[in-house]
Amino acid sequence: MELINNLSARPLRILISGSPGSGKTSIVKQLERMGYPVVHEAAREEIKAQQQTPGSNLLPWKDVAGFSSKLKDRILKYAGPQGTAFSDRGLPDVVTYLKRAGVEDLDEYHRALSIVNYHSTVFITPPWRKIYRTDAQRKERFEEALILHNLLLETYEQYGFNIVTLPLDNTEKRCQIILEQCEHLF
Repeated sequence: MELINNLSARPLRILISGSPGSGKTSIVKQLERMGYPVVHEAAREEIKAQQQTPGSNLLPWKDVAGFSSKLKDRILKYAGPQGTAFSDRGLPDVVTYLKRAGVEDLDEYHRALSIVNYHSTVFITPPWRKIYRTDAQRKERFEEALILHNLLLETYEQYGFNIVTLPLDNTEKRCQIILEQCEHLF
């Protein structure tokens, strides 16, 4: 597998992406329990931080452009583990949400993508009604998750990623599929 960018001096990030509530975070937590380095989802952490800030409107359902800019900066500033790590979402996910909101000027995000060293393969978790739940940070209905899934596929294809769609299966099986393709990178 080749890299999207020639950025070998930067830590390599293997993306696990997918629509809201499709099992990404469960996979990342399982990989972490197995001893692999991970980068947790920046969006959920940023939403929690903004919800704890009195009067903040920098939430994706109030100001998607402002929230996305803050999220991009957070992703770029956070170094995370040195070396290779699995990442719960990445900048292409931010671009997807901006596209969904109708934002057309994405130049700063295209430039930002050249800074992060993402592996050429992304693992996508498709929408899964059986496990889908809303919560304080995930407000989208399942129908919106279906739309976002298609937009994620389109965005990752646009950036030239190889897409591996994970089956609707237990977390251990999903991790096994990921590790079969990536374990040599650790």
